[in-house]
This record gives sequence, C-alpha cells and structure tokens, in this order.
Amino acid sequence: MRRLSIIMITLLAGWVLPASAQNVYWIPAAAHLSGFGSSVWRTDLALINLEARAATVELRLHRESGIAGETFVIDPGQQQIFQDAVALLTLEDASGSIEVRSTERLTVRSRTYNAAVDGSFGQALDGITSLTGIELNEGARLVQLSEDGSFRSNIGAVNMGETAATIKVDLYEASGAFIGSFDLDLPAGQLRQDGRPYKKRFQRTDIVGGFAEIQLTEGDHVYVYGSVIDNETGDPTTISMERMAACN
Repeated sequence: MRRLSIIMITLLAGWVLPASAQNVYWIPAAAHLSGFGSSVWRTDLALINLEARAATVELRLHRESGIAGETFVIDPGQQQIFQDAVALLTLEDASGSIEVRSTERLTVRSRTYNAAVDGSFGQALDGITSLTGIELNEGARLVQLSEDGSFRSNIGAVNMGETAATIKVDLYEASGAFIGSFDLDLPAGQLRQDGRPYKKRFQRTDIVGGFAEIQLTEGDHVYVYGSVIDNETGDPTTISMERMAACN
C-alpha cells in the first residue's frame, strides 16, 4: 500500500464549506504518476493563511474518474506544505487539477517535479482564480515550444467553469509558418494535457522555438499553459500563457 505523507493539521471528515464563505483557487495541473522516459511525477502544494482567523480548506482533485477531496484547518498566519498532494487525496495513480476552497484568503503555490534517482527537477505553478482564465472568443499564446531530440512539449488546459468548454489550438514554427490546428474538449473542472502535439498530431520532430495560439470557442474560465521537458534529464519548464486580443 502506498505510504501517504503525514500532514500535521486537523482533518475534518465530511465537513463541507458553506458556498458563501469560499475563496476558490486552482492549481492547473498536479500529478502522482509515471511518465515518458522513466519520469516519476509528483506535486507538492503550499498554502498560507493570510488572515487572523483559522481557515477551513477543502482540497478537491478533479481527475477523469471523478472528484476526490479532503478538508483541513490551517491556523492563522501558518504555511502548510502538502507533500505529494495527489497521493493525499487518492490512492490511485492520477493527474488532474486541484481546486482549493477556503473560508479565508490564501496564498496558493505548487511545485510539480520529476523525482529522479539523482534528485528532483521541478516547475512551479501558481494558484489561479477563474478571473485568470480566458473567456469565450478570447485567446492566449504559448511561446518557446520545442519538439526535437533534446526537448518535448506538452500543452495543458484547465476548465475552471461550470460548463463544458472547447479550445482551438493552432501550432506554428518559429518562422511563423502554420503547421496545423486541433480542438480540445474540456469537461467542467477538468484538466486536459495534450502530450507532444507537434510529434503525435503532425509528425514534426524538428521544432525549436515554436509557438501556439489558442482560442476559447465554447465555455468560459479556461487557463492554458505549456510545459517543455528536457529529454535527457526530465527537467520541466513552465510556459505561462500570454493573453491575445479577443477574436470576433
């Protein structure tokens, strides 16, 4: 049986936050699973209670098989680290987004890393809110994407809205030459990561410095990001989205 990290805080089994008291944050992507090239992905989550009152916090892992959650209390001014947060919420190997609901304001940060034999290589993903995402007909750009012998790139999107969403992804070479496009459907609350789209969708393995332009064609509150991974070390780099002008 998997050993779960010990969290020195109060667990409130079955306690549900009142909707009116919630401050809601999202970690776009979190994982406890193995990946390409013997990579072993884990996510640590950090929360700081910014208020003078204890915060009741519900962590909800949105994964394909459903939602898994636990509720905790964090004392005023305290920072709490949840090591291997996905394993805290479910016994299965899984990836997805983590929704953080709190009665008080929080600072929310995460680190997703490859737990390699000789040490870990990681990337930070800040907590975001629904206002951070793009809305219907708005767009975002991801730059510095690569797919060659040295690096591989993934594109991820999380739907923070309450209805299904769809994004259209256009891929380009560094020169601006158009390669191709595809759609990703995003159920409410779900993460979708499209692994190595240059290679798997368009058979391109010569991309250095490519970019993607993404438009939200259905739904709202969607956040997109990229991840560029060193094929030799498994070291990932986060590519944050750059907003584009709304499309008509």
